[in-house]
Amino acid sequence: MREIALYVNGIFDSVFQDILAAQTLRPHRHYYLQPYARYPIAYLRDNPPTHDDSVRLYASTSEDLQKVHYTADLIRWEDKRTIPEEKRARIFAELREFQPDEWGIVDPHDVAGDTGINLLYVTRVQQIARPFDVGELKLKSKNRPLLPREVAGGIAYVFPKTDDC
Repeated sequence: MREIALYVNGIFDSVFQDILAAQTLRPHRHYYLQPYARYPIAYLRDNPPTHDDSVRLYASTSEDLQKVHYTADLIRWEDKRTIPEEKRARIFAELREFQPDEWGIVDPHDVAGDTGINLLYVTRVQQIARPFDVGELKLKSKNRPLLPREVAGGIAYVFPKTDDC
């Protein structure tokens, strides 16, 4: 695990619930998250995570932006604009089967341009028994507590916690 983690603000709880249900039957496969961002997550693009060199992911839910409710191991990042059509169709089928609330790969070339371009591959998703305040995470760039946000969307690079579940 790296010395940097990623915080994602405001993922729908139903997306995580779908993953948790699928994980009980297929615990060793990866699942997908599509956080809203119009730009690539630069750190992941420039330092691609792998199974053996993953990045810890923390997430609040759109229903509770003030607390971290889930953790996962981030094992891959892709820019949705560069995914070949055949692979896109396969991912869409996987999403339909395992994550119906994630509704497939959203087209990054949509007219409004509001869907985001980042596709995250995650494993070992866990719901935190006692969600903790977002402020318990520290920003990697400033070594200060992360401030909760008022609206869903966005990411932050943080230090990993040793006692996050």
